[in-house]
Amino acid sequence: MLYSPVDVAVPLGNETKSVTIGKDSYNEWFKTSGALIVKFDKPPRDRAIVYGPSGTPTWDSIIDSGEVFVPAGSLVEVSSSR
Repeated sequence: MLYSPVDVAVPLGNETKSVTIGKDSYNEWFKTSGALIVKFDKPPRDRAIVYGPSGTPTWDSIIDSGEVFVPAGSLVEVSSSR
């Protein structure tokens, strides 16, 4: 497993953001500095997970759908099943 410190996670702002999982299939991580409403448009086999400020998962595309409120200080993980 490969770990990175949370402070290297890419800041997630209010703009539309496209994410491409690289050829090594590493997960992409984003952090929020402000509260956001997020909607994921992703391939069916890929996954997105929102972790609240406490680190607890609050939304998972495997079981949840639609828009999600993401509080400031949250992390968003995007992964591919390739």
